[in-house]
Amino acid sequence: MNFRTDLASELRDEAMKTYADENRGVLDGVKEKTTNLSHDISVCEIEITTDDGAKLIGKPIGRYITLSFPFSNPDYESTMALIDAAKTALLSLIDSLKHKPHSAMFCGLGNRLLSADSIGPLSADGVIATRHVKRTSPDVFEKTNLFDMTSLSPGVTAQTGIEAFDTINGVVSREKPDLLIVCDALAARETARLSHTIQLSSCGISPGSGVGGGHCEISENTLGIPVISIGVPTVVDTQTLIFDSLSLVCSDEEIISSAAERAKGMFVSPNDIDVVSKRLASVICCAVNAAFQKEFSYQELLLL
Repeated sequence: MNFRTDLASELRDEAMKTYADENRGVLDGVKEKTTNLSHDISVCEIEITTDDGAKLIGKPIGRYITLSFPFSNPDYESTMALIDAAKTALLSLIDSLKHKPHSAMFCGLGNRLLSADSIGPLSADGVIATRHVKRTSPDVFEKTNLFDMTSLSPGVTAQTGIEAFDTINGVVSREKPDLLIVCDALAARETARLSHTIQLSSCGISPGSGVGGGHCEISENTLGIPVISIGVPTVVDTQTLIFDSLSLVCSDEEIISSAAERAKGMFVSPNDIDVVSKRLASVICCAVNAAFQKEFSYQELLLL
């Protein structure tokens, strides 16, 4: 049975199971490093370095940084620690670019009317846009040491009739940012990952791929500028839930697979996903703002 997930760490774990069955060691063309931070936050970085590694994982060559955290309702210190971890991961990906960006665009993908798909637009709402200040008040822009940032929420095709990629491509072609950061909701293999994971990647994103609705890839290959993606898993395939639950009480693989197949095409999210989406969107936009608008403190960013 093929499990749907957008997380490189879960895809790596599945690939490692196959390697273990074949009595092999580490995955060829895949590097992995895990670091533990304060407040039980862990950072797992997976770097896919070869085409063979990309085939094994099912992800493009590049870096994938996964932040995992146990808390659902974090206190102030835990929130600050998570924002700092996300900012550090983002800066690490930016530092690895060939050229230092002097302007950037943040794009929040998804449907803000659906709680499980709203994290992208909600994050975009909180990103500090400054390009208009640069154009209308260049002296103020220079004195305040602002970074040239624009923000966009293109909506989804069902709302606009336009592919998100086409909207983004048109705006990028006109505004010409040096870097695009896209944020979207993801699908996970493990229910424990839901709302407890943030993945950052240097490889862009294919909107909706994790839930079977793949759209045009948003990446450097398609847009001509570096693309960093940020995502939070908010849904899990119902097939996965049924498969895992039945596997605990039944050993007949045919029965388990048949029951799971009946749930094909359905996805579920946590019952508090509306609250969680707002909370993690706040973390993401604060991390992005802290990475670029360095004159602001975390406390000031949280009040914006």
